[in-house]
Amino acid sequence: VCVILNLILNYILIPIYGYMAAAYNILATFIVAIILVYVVSNRLFRIQLESRRLAKIFLSSGLVMTLGLYTMASNSTSIMTIALKSLLIFALVVFWYAFVLEKSEKENILRGLKLSP
Repeated sequence: VCVILNLILNYILIPIYGYMAAAYNILATFIVAIILVYVVSNRLFRIQLESRRLAKIFLSSGLVMTLGLYTMASNSTSIMTIALKSLLIFALVVFWYAFVLEKSEKENILRGLKLSP
C-alpha cells in the first residue's frame, strides 16, 4: 500500500514541485505506514496507550524544539545559545517530573539518586 502510494504521489507531484515533493511524499508514506501498523497490530494485540501522558510529552517536546530552533535563529552568541538551550532542557525535565510522572515513578527516581524523602 505504501509503495503504491509513494509511486502515485511521486508520479503526480514531482513534475509539478520538483525534488522537494519527493521528500514530502516519503513523509506522507511513512505516516500512512505508521497508521497502518498501529491499526493492524491493535487488531492482533490491543495495547492501552496513555494518551494524556503521551500528549503532554509530545506537546512539551515540540514546544522546546521550536523554542530551541528560535534561539538558534537569533543573533546571540554561542555561549548564550548554549545557556538558553540548557535552560530549555532543564525546564522540560522539570515539567515532565511535575506533570507527567506518577508518584511511584518519582519515588523510583529519587531512590535511584539516593535522595528519597
